[in-house]
This record gives sequence, structure tokens and C-alpha cells, in this order.
Amino acid sequence: MNQVEPIAAVKTKSQRRYDLDWLRVLAVFLLLYFHTAAVFYTGELGEFYIKNNRSSIEMKCFVLFVHQWHMPLLFLLSGCATWFTLSFRTAGEYVTERFKRLFIPFLFGTLVIIPPQVYYRLLSNSNYQKSYTQFYPQFFNGIRPQGNFEWGHLWFIIYLFVFSLIALPLFLYLKQLAIKNSITKLAIFLEKPGAIFLLAIPLAIIEGVLRPKWPGFQNLYNDWANFFLYFIYGYIICADARFGEAIDKHLKITLIMAIASMSVLLQLLISEIIPNRGYSLGYILYQMFRGINCWLWIVALLGLARRYLNFNNSVLQYATQELRHRIRSIFCTKLLLSRSRFTLCIGISA
Repeated sequence: MNQVEPIAAVKTKSQRRYDLDWLRVLAVFLLLYFHTAAVFYTGELGEFYIKNNRSSIEMKCFVLFVHQWHMPLLFLLSGCATWFTLSFRTAGEYVTERFKRLFIPFLFGTLVIIPPQVYYRLLSNSNYQKSYTQFYPQFFNGIRPQGNFEWGHLWFIIYLFVFSLIALPLFLYLKQLAIKNSITKLAIFLEKPGAIFLLAIPLAIIEGVLRPKWPGFQNLYNDWANFFLYFIYGYIICADARFGEAIDKHLKITLIMAIASMSVLLQLLISEIIPNRGYSLGYILYQMFRGINCWLWIVALLGLARRYLNFNNSVLQYATQELRHRIRSIFCTKLLLSRSRFTLCIGISA
């Protein structure tokens, strides 16, 4: 469920960024296939609500590949949209809009959409026999993984809401003239050969230092290895056109490095030779490698979109309006047919 701003619909004096709109639309569309594949995945990332009896190595590779950059990209795009939004909205209007478009849908979804998903997960255990009405009060007993309460795939919305409020003072500060000049200097510097890869260093440090302790349950209060910096990056790279030019200059080498490093990463994951989670040198280096790989894919995808998707058509207009006016959620319904179990993933529009 995603409430990323429709970037191309924002009217500003800046050039309309259809490339960012295409990335947003395609990233949201990819969620359908990602969550379907997650049913057949087993591994370090955890298990989906409903798990197929047989796993799939092909689905595992797909899940690992998409998981590596997908949510960081969505948060970066949200940061981009925030830059456009704050160019014509006051801080008060921005907070009000965030509350209406993020917090209220999140509250509804957490109370209405998520409990059935948790209930189906519990039913996968043959020892659990309670009815849904008996289960619902227990939904609020403790926070996952110790308890039942969670916000499931709606975590993106509450994270984005909190990020928006926390980062607002910083974004207002960055709009000051003196700071704008500093951003311009940064953009000019990143145009130099290889300089744009330096932005991967903070991301790698965050992964190496924080990820061993916080694996990513997305419970907000105890999840410090999160995507906040991607959100900040998104705002900054839209503040000066030179950031885009730096991405264009590095596209070819970035794509080669992204594919090569992803090949190594997938081989490590499939071979199951990753060190156990903890503050060992091997695991820290592994997580730092993941952080670098993620940034390479984001730069590559931004560059590809700038080159091939910077256009508008009826498909983009329709998709943008659909994502703007509809709340999409994905949940799994467990069915029994002819003595065999299978999972049907359904996209629900409200």
C-alpha cells in the first residue's frame, strides 16, 4: 500500500518529472508480483502471512533482487515528491495533507485490513481453532514478533508519515538561500567522475552498524536501520538539476557495477554462506556491501528512467490518477481445493 506523491501532477516552475512518475507507477505495480513471489520464499527476510508448502529458488531470487532496492527507491521517490510539494505548500498545509493522505488511511487499514491477514497466518497452524471474532481482541495483545499486533504491509505509510514530520524542519532549513548554495556546490562536486558513488558510504555505514541489531521488523519504535536517509536523498537530488546530470554521466558504469555486485550478492544468499547475524566482521562487511549495491541500483534506475521514461502519455496519466485516488492493498486468502493448498493473492481497491 503506497501513498507516494504523483510527482508529475505537481505544478511548479520546475520541469515536469515524468521519469519519476513512471518509476513510482512501475514500483507500485511490482508489489503485486513481489508479494505473490513471497509466498514461495523462505530465508533471512522472514516469512509471508501464508507460506506455500514448497519453496522456489526462482521466486527466492526474484524476492531477493527486488527487496534489495525496491523500498529504498519508493522512499527516495517520496522525498522527491516532498521537494515539489513544499515548493507550493506551506509547512502547515504540508502537515495537514500528510495527516489526511497518510495517517487516516493507515489507521483504517490497521484496524480493518491487517487483522484478517494475521488471522489467516494463525490458521495455518492446525492447532489454532478460534473464530475471527474470538481472535480480533487478541490482535492487540503484544507487538509482533512477541504478539499479534502489527501493521503489515501498511508499515510504509506510517514510516512515510513519521519521516515527513521529522524531516520537515530540515527541509525548511534546506530551502534557505545560503543552504541552497551549498546544495549547488554539492551537485557540482557529484558531477565529477565517481563522486556520486560517495553517497553510498553513509548508507553502507548505516547497514553495517545498525542492521546487525535491527533486522527490519518495521515496528517503527525499535527499527533504527530504516530508510530515512533515502527519503532525505530524494529531496536533495530534486533541489538542483545537476544531480540528474551527474546520474546521467555515471549511468553506464553504474549499471555494470549494479549487475555485477547483485550477481555476487545473490550467489552469497543462494549458497547460504552468509555469516550469522551479529557484530562479526564478516556480517558487517556483508551488510555494508548490501548498502552499496542498493545505491548502485537506485542510481541506475534513476538514470534509465531519465533516459527512456521521460515522457507523458495516456497510460501514465491513467496510472497516476489511479494511484492518486485509490488505496491499494494486497492480502492473501487461503483456499483449499481438491485436497491441495494454494494461495491466491488478490489486489483490493477501495
